[in-house]
Amino acid sequence: IAQTLAGTVQRGKINGDSRLDVQRILTQRDCRLVGIEEVRKNGFGLRDWFTANFAGGVLSIRAVDIELMLQQLAVMLSSGLALAPSLRELSEHCPKRKLQLLCTQLAEAIEQGSTFADAIEESKSFPPIVGHLAKVGEESGDLSVTLSRAAQFVEKRRRAKGSLLSTLAYPVFVAIAAGSVAIYLIGWGIPKLATFLDAMGR
Repeated sequence: IAQTLAGTVQRGKINGDSRLDVQRILTQRDCRLVGIEEVRKNGFGLRDWFTANFAGGVLSIRAVDIELMLQQLAVMLSSGLALAPSLRELSEHCPKRKLQLLCTQLAEAIEQGSTFADAIEESKSFPPIVGHLAKVGEESGDLSVTLSRAAQFVEKRRRAKGSLLSTLAYPVFVAIAAGSVAIYLIGWGIPKLATFLDAMGR
């Protein structure tokens, strides 16, 4: 439980190693810690697995979602917003649960002192090139431009993958059809024909 500078009381959950760690995170958000209750999670149950993998109706975060997230983040940074608040804003407006969790995890990692590039690499949800571009952007001080380029890279990669799958679709269909016909002939057609020919003495 925390209180903002305006006096509003907020309730929520924060990942931290200690009470002081949580208090530091709240101070960075211009909030004062009022009360805290420690919650420990033991193990990883079936419900946790289901929530992590199927929340939002998808098994994993799609490339098009990562692409859109990077584009939106680049626009928010170019407009003058800080990185962590931008990620918090994206988390609140993402339609998919897994993307919300990803933005929240990135924001919390940055608020705890991690770089954006390290947070991206640790999440395992981005192509490696995105982490490299983020590192270049942080070092050069122009993160919005590099994130925009990263979004373009993800888009080109997604389109190339889609084009490859479309190209392979017809040969795969033909192979499946030919295999099905062969299995039908070997398993049913030829034995019937053999029985027929045997009955004719041929």
